Amino acid sequence: SIDCNGSLPCKYILEYAFPGLGGITAVLIYASALPAIAKINSSQELGVFNPIPFSLQISSTLAWVLYGFLLKNYFLFFPNAIGMLLGVYYTISLIPVVSIRQREVILRFVLAGIACVFVGSLISFIGLENLDQVQRKLPLGITSVAIQVVYFASPIGVIESVIKVYSAILI
Repeated sequence: SIDCNGSLPCKYILEYAFPGLGGITAVLIYASALPAIAKINSSQELGVFNPIPFSLQISSTLAWVLYGFLLKNYFLFFPNAIGMLLGVYYTISLIPVVSIRQREVILRFVLAGIACVFVGSLISFIGLENLDQVQRKLPLGITSVAIQVVYFASPIGVIESVIKVYSAILI
């Protein structure tokens, strides 16, 4: 933790400006797929686009929304709420154009991810309700980070194809 020695500008920058910029950056990252999704929706062809990460985006952002709720931190809550809604939109939009195998993988990731979030939330919100906030946030925090690691790793499955065609568009 950085000590601002009573400096209000320092405190404002650390407590509002940087977290606000982080939230804006997160929303921009979550929204960055909108043009590609619009193109896929209009052409009704998936091509080489990888739809799997969006199914993980749903549970990852849901976990962070609940973690932000637990901490009463709107810098976590709102950007991830937008990311969750976009993840749901992307996933539902892509269902008509994905293969049956991809649809099964997407369904499994959505259901397994949400189940993990529910378990972490159950422990944090109900199982540990009599403990202090530091102890209560741990299970949901671990759940959030674990799902995020899987979410960020999900494009790795297409790395072999990226190397073969020398194009990152597959990611």
